[in-house]
Amino acid sequence: GYLDDLSSNTGGGDWVTFGSGTTVAGKLYYLKNDGVWTAAQANAIATGATQLLAIALGTDAADDGMLLRGFFQMTSYLQGTWNEGIPVYVSDTHAGQGDIDIPASAGDFVRVIGYCGAGSTYLIYFNPSSTYIEIT
Repeated sequence: GYLDDLSSNTGGGDWVTFGSGTTVAGKLYYLKNDGVWTAAQANAIATGATQLLAIALGTDAADDGMLLRGFFQMTSYLQGTWNEGIPVYVSDTHAGQGDIDIPASAGDFVRVIGYCGAGSTYLIYFNPSSTYIEIT
């Protein structure tokens, strides 16, 4: 099927071609209030807790697109130990990456971006939550 054919750092689903900035295929970004896609990181509310999140489909958001929701083979930019069906969070230690481990430091935010799929292929269902929790 379609999902079996995804290669590393590729995906499909709902995507857009707006905003600016240089991106890296497979990394996680948030849309800043100036329209620039910037690497998300859970170490501050202003870097992805309340903003629109997307995974870059290439090096240029306006040309290659940004995945808002769908399936993504997150081979290169997923931290932690893969396990089927568990949540993936915005990473607090690696900008632009997802993480299996929950952010835990004061000032971090916890926001689910999706879930690990079946097998061990790093295929995630990407569907970012619209809510977050700040760690105090």
